[in-house]
Amino acid sequence: MLIMFTGGFFIGKANGDKASRVIEFGYQHPEQENRIDTKEMYSDIEHQSTIDNIMMILMAKEKITNVQVNSTQPDIYLTVKSPKKYVGLISSSVWFTDEGAIIGPVGEDQNDSYYRINKGEADYIKEKAGYDNYQNSSM
Repeated sequence: MLIMFTGGFFIGKANGDKASRVIEFGYQHPEQENRIDTKEMYSDIEHQSTIDNIMMILMAKEKITNVQVNSTQPDIYLTVKSPKKYVGLISSSVWFTDEGAIIGPVGEDQNDSYYRINKGEADYIKEKAGYDNYQNSSM
């Protein structure tokens, strides 16, 4: 009985240390067009409130049509992954605007859906992505 408990404890401990959600913010490499450099990463082990807030922003986004963005030049890339399941859940491009931000697909497919978030939500994403620091260092 003790052996079963101890074995179960260690298996649970090993599986429990792995994040179930990770959010990554990346930027297009200035010299290599197809390379995205991850600059900020948050997991639900250490940053549960950040994960929750960003997921709520993504769930509450408003669908829009007639979007004019440079689909190959977003301001940031936002990715949500499940390391426990080894799967990517969300992969989006983000373009910041004066009113907030537009969230859309990664790549050039203009037939995909685009969404809008308000300025407060966009500012939160900018903060978590280290956007202002990245903008200042890349100039």
